[in-house]
Amino acid sequence: MTWQARIDATLSAREASHSLRRRVVCTPAPGGALVHQGVRYRNFSGNDYLGLSQHPALIAAWQQGAQTYGVGSGASGHVSGYSDAHQSLENALAQWLGFDRALLFISGFAANQAVVAALMQQPDRILADRLSHASLLEAASLSPATLRRFAHNDSAALATLLDKPCDGLTLVFTEGVFSMDGD
Repeated sequence: MTWQARIDATLSAREASHSLRRRVVCTPAPGGALVHQGVRYRNFSGNDYLGLSQHPALIAAWQQGAQTYGVGSGASGHVSGYSDAHQSLENALAQWLGFDRALLFISGFAANQAVVAALMQQPDRILADRLSHASLLEAASLSPATLRRFAHNDSAALATLLDKPCDGLTLVFTEGVFSMDGD
């Protein structure tokens, strides 16, 4: 089988099972909305819940930052991409949250990967709600810890898993608002 034949067969199977995803062109609108084919929708599908990406003060601050620092770091923070702006933001966040320090990550996905990789070891276990974000589940799968998933929002199922002995530490994954279905 050629690569193209495999790709075509996979796409056909996904289309037949109604699981083929297609991108939809949307235009951001003020207040956290999206416009698709002329219709305005409230956007609960992304991570701009408060519509701050369209806030005039934040746009102005972004423009000022681009004028001062350029439009890219040029390198990772470990090389030469860590600036006084990053340090100031980390310090302000730490103070606001009441901690000694804060650490910025490029995304929540990267933060989840890094924290799980740094904390979890071979005898540890991770107990994850079945609908936990993909970044948490991927981080757990890549870690040396054992991953066990429990039924969505089922505290009794979690309690059953917690009652089982573990030679290491236990980390539980759950969310305040589940991105997969919104509950």
